[in-house]
Amino acid sequence: MSSGKTFLTFGDRLPVRALFAGLLFAALLWCYGGTASAPLLLDDEITLVRNRSIQQLGDWASVLSPPADGTTGGRPLANLSFALTYAVSGVQPWAHRLANVCLHGIVSLLAFGVVRRVLALPGFPGRLRDRAGELGAVAALLWAVHPLLTQCVTYVSQRTEVLMAGAYLLTLYAFLRSETEPARSDVWRFLSVAACWLGSLCKEAIATVPFAVLLCHWLLLRVDLRTLWRERLGYYAALTLSWTILAVSLNKVYERGVTFDAGVSPVQYATVQVSAVVEYLRLSFWPHPLIFDHSPLVVFQPQLSLPHALVLIALLGGVGWCLARRSRWGFAGAWFFLILAPTSSVIPVVNAAVAENRVYLPSLAVVAAAVVALALVLNRWVARLTFGVLAVSAAWATVGRNQDYADAISLWQDTVEKEAGNPRAHGQLAFALYSHGQPEAALRHYREALRLDPDRAAHHTGAGVILAAQPGGLAEAQRHLVEAVRLKPDEAEANANLGAVLGRLGKDLAGAERHLREALRLAPGDPGVWFLYGEFVEQRRSDLPEARRAYREALRLRPGFEPARQSLARL
Repeated sequence: MSSGKTFLTFGDRLPVRALFAGLLFAALLWCYGGTASAPLLLDDEITLVRNRSIQQLGDWASVLSPPADGTTGGRPLANLSFALTYAVSGVQPWAHRLANVCLHGIVSLLAFGVVRRVLALPGFPGRLRDRAGELGAVAALLWAVHPLLTQCVTYVSQRTEVLMAGAYLLTLYAFLRSETEPARSDVWRFLSVAACWLGSLCKEAIATVPFAVLLCHWLLLRVDLRTLWRERLGYYAALTLSWTILAVSLNKVYERGVTFDAGVSPVQYATVQVSAVVEYLRLSFWPHPLIFDHSPLVVFQPQLSLPHALVLIALLGGVGWCLARRSRWGFAGAWFFLILAPTSSVIPVVNAAVAENRVYLPSLAVVAAAVVALALVLNRWVARLTFGVLAVSAAWATVGRNQDYADAISLWQDTVEKEAGNPRAHGQLAFALYSHGQPEAALRHYREALRLDPDRAAHHTGAGVILAAQPGGLAEAQRHLVEAVRLKPDEAEANANLGAVLGRLGKDLAGAERHLREALRLAPGDPGVWFLYGEFVEQRRSDLPEARRAYREALRLRPGFEPARQSLARL
């Protein structure tokens, strides 16, 4: 390292690190402070509202055994984190989002530590090593306020990605310290392995971390593979034992829609990923437009984009060339592609083939490489001014993006405007509009969603519910609800509403009661199902005691449920 006072030495002092941490968290509070009351979205319903395993924090067996078909299936540590925040605010989003922001801040500090220690390694130019602390802080701050990361922080369910990234970076940070601090190498190596194992309880992308460590050894520290085999075999064996944990968690991963059995072939999935990976890289540099939810792969036939394919081939060729020459620039490129590799190849998420949350950790390599490149080509003070402008611009864009999350209508309207052929976005916008008392607008979007994807049971159910409340709409409502039950027989809402419609039509009372009882069997804790059942037995069977029991059960499950309270008072 060059002589004289450097930012790296200055950054080793605790007060300065504390000052940087305060600045970083202040920036995050500015960026995300307005999202505390934003509504729950998409998988948040499964993660928080329907996830009974997080509702009793003291029941450790349940907390650490999340349902396989939920977003935390096979991810017990992530499920535990949701149980902790659920204990604070229940299904109210503020505690969950505050936890996401705090976790993102901690991960950003780990990013600072990793980038700083990488740049301080022997072999890097002296002007980078002298400024390792400064450049690490800039990279961490720019990455922390990057607009592309809003989906992982504001969308509560994506905490799994943040937790995995934290474990990934802690594994690398502890590894770097074990290699540069021989006196405490065993302690740091143990912490590195522990972090890797904990990460395997959060999300599957942690599987690539042993390869990232190997790249650090071979590319950054210049340790040859024979030496590693002789001296570090036990350490790598311990890291790869985390794959055993992942194998267990992946046993039922198909229940989360991670499978090729959903009508999508490996070739179709790979075709989409060619464009997706290039788009991820573009968004890391220029995060616009950001799309909250992309259309599920099962509703269209993907075509290979030749320009994207050529760009991807060139990028992979460039990374391969750097690795062959053992150029340290190859580490950033390998980092980006390595972390994306599982979900872009062998782990097919067909319901979300393209998702911005996957770029959370890979984008750190892009930001850090850009910071280093600017530091090499610009005058020091010009570079600092540039970094300042970029940080303020990125934070401002993040604040603007988070305004889209202020309510469900604005977010889904933004998504529909950017991807008009997305049936799921139309369906979610329809649900949001209906929830805010706009049934006519909601019905239009349900119909558009069904035009794009006629086999979506939830959209048939939504359209049926709206039509059932319109004059003369019962017959069409029945057709939609019958189709919903055909497509998804185990859906309680569809069965309950079909039973209610059949009861109102008065044509098939036995069928009506059968569907309502099936809904009660499927969802005994749903107050809406109990209310519909109570209405049916009151109006069609004149069984007032049974109706009273149903209304009381609805009120017990949801105190203050006004329709049930009024019906019970009338009786």
